[in-house]
Amino acid sequence: LSVVLNIIWLLLAGIPMALGYALAGIICYLLIVTIPWGIASFRIANFILWPFGRTVVRKQTAGLGSALGNVIWVLVAGIWLAIGHLVSAAALAVTIVGIPLAIAELKIIPVTLTPLGRQIRATMQNRDLAEASGISTRTVDRVTFFLGSGIAGIAGAGLALLNSISFNFGANYIVGAFLVIVAGGVGQLKGTVIAAFALGIFSAFMEYFTSASLASVFMLLAVVLLLQFRPQGIVSVRTRSLA
Repeated sequence: LSVVLNIIWLLLAGIPMALGYALAGIICYLLIVTIPWGIASFRIANFILWPFGRTVVRKQTAGLGSALGNVIWVLVAGIWLAIGHLVSAAALAVTIVGIPLAIAELKIIPVTLTPLGRQIRATMQNRDLAEASGISTRTVDRVTFFLGSGIAGIAGAGLALLNSISFNFGANYIVGAFLVIVAGGVGQLKGTVIAAFALGIFSAFMEYFTSASLASVFMLLAVVLLLQFRPQGIVSVRTRSLA
């Protein structure tokens, strides 16, 4: 999923944005005195090219010099860059398709606001390894819950653009969402995305030749047939047999 989102981001916004930061880095290098900010610009360009699946963390060795450099950066350029990315994220979030790209814009804000004393790390789902590396998994859990709730709210606001708001607003989506989760594999984000695209295209195709009600019936039958051959869903957790 991260690869797909990164490719879409790269084609739509990543390349021109990264080139802009790279150009700023070259100018900072030519001015000699601003070389540290040039390094920061190249770091931002690197992160912007491939933001999903990576995170920016604070260096353990960052000290007073990085803090002072960040203050200068914020006053000269950081605040305006952050505002620009915030406005761009708001514009992208107007459409449902643009919400993931808006999230990428928001991810860029911390590194553009205070780029010195930071480093880019790849992320993975391994709680024990993360704790061994000194990462507070409880803090990550709280932040993830906060962001997940916010994204769910954004999704609700996006759906409000398509239908009128009522007490049973989400009833029309519950069955379809449940089928997507079951077909994709419980707890498997990659499988959920694949199932959503597959079932959505299948439902639209059947609705074109029959009707909306029959299309829902055929979609349910397709999921039941899939589960007969793959009860674990499209994507399953790989386990090692003890036998």
